Amino acid sequence: MKQSPFEDHDLSPYKKRESQRKQLFSKDQLNKVLNECPDSVKPLTKLALFTGARISELCRAEVEVIEGVRCLVVHKGKTKSAPRYIPLADQLNDIELPLRLDHKSAGRTFSKFKVDKVTDDSTRSFHPLRNHFITAGQRADNLTEFDVAYVAGHKTGTTMSFGHYARHDVNRLKATVDKVS
Repeated sequence: MKQSPFEDHDLSPYKKRESQRKQLFSKDQLNKVLNECPDSVKPLTKLALFTGARISELCRAEVEVIEGVRCLVVHKGKTKSAPRYIPLADQLNDIELPLRLDHKSAGRTFSKFKVDKVTDDSTRSFHPLRNHFITAGQRADNLTEFDVAYVAGHKTGTTMSFGHYARHDVNRLKATVDKVS
């Protein structure tokens, strides 16, 4: 049952101010974000860039070894597609998991750092780290949108068979994450 009759409608044209799309960090900005962000959010920032997950998902995710692959396990999130497992790229082996951070506090810490040291451009925030991952997936050779979408927590599979019953091959997803990384 729907919570609201307008749940499936895009009401953004009726807003008084237009929202701006999030923009990627420049190469210099991204280097600064990765190398100079506060230690308390450095693992979170690196995880966001290498997994494409949302900040709240990363802060609550558990870690599990599935078919020999170290994965983040997201139990819930913003959408119905959020619950998933995300194979971790080798670049993340130094991060102690789970993070168990308060996502609002971590977000404020990152935002303060970003404004003070990187840019005050509001279209560049924590969320574009997710955009970087997805963009790298789009630009990489021989990756399917289906696999990148699954890792990022976007809707995949339009049939009951693929959408509900099918499970992704964790080794194939690991190859996807490694190629994006």
